[in-house]
Amino acid sequence: MLRLRRESSPRMRSSPSAWHRMPNHTARKLKNRSVAADQCRFNATRNSLLPLAIIAFCAGCDTKPKSNYKGLNLVNASGTITLDGTPLEGAVVSFDDPTDDTFSYGMTNSSGQFSLQIDSDMKGVKPGAKIVRISTTRKILGLNVKEEGGDPSEKPAPQPERVPDKYYKKSKLFVEVTPDKTRYDFDLKSN
Repeated sequence: MLRLRRESSPRMRSSPSAWHRMPNHTARKLKNRSVAADQCRFNATRNSLLPLAIIAFCAGCDTKPKSNYKGLNLVNASGTITLDGTPLEGAVVSFDDPTDDTFSYGMTNSSGQFSLQIDSDMKGVKPGAKIVRISTTRKILGLNVKEEGGDPSEKPAPQPERVPDKYYKKSKLFVEVTPDKTRYDFDLKSN
C-alpha cells in the first residue's frame, strides 16, 4: 500500500518522483492544493502591498510646491488710494516690474487701504522700479475671483471702470520700492 505524505512536506513539492509513486487522482489533488496554496500566498502578498502602494502614491497628491522667498528680499508695502479725495473701495492695485513682467497686488478696503502680496501665500513686493496700476474692474484669481471659468450666466453684470486709463492701462504712476519706504499713498483725479 502506498503511503501518502503530507502536503506541506518540502520533499513532496520538490521531488517529481514522489508524485509518480502516488495514484493519479491523489497526486492531482495534492498538486492542485499546492498550486492553490501558492496562489493564496501570492494574493495575500499582493493584497497587503496594494494599500501601501496607494498610500505612497497619494502621499504627494495634496502638497503644493514650496516657494523660496528668501532671495527676493520682499518689502512689506501698503498704502491708501483715494479718488477725488474719497477712499476708493474695491480697487485692485498692482506694482508691475517692467524688467521681468512680475507684479505684486492688493485690493483696497472701504477706507481705501491696501497691502501688497506677491502671491496668495506671501505678502510683499520686490524692491526696484515699479509701474503702479489701479483698477476697479481688474480680476485676479484668488484675490477677487474664486475660480476660473464657470457659468457666464451666473456672473454679475460688468461694472464700469471708475479709475481713468491714465492710472491703469496707460499708467504714468511710477514708484521706486526700497526697504526704507513701505508706505505708498495715491490721490487719483477723475479728470
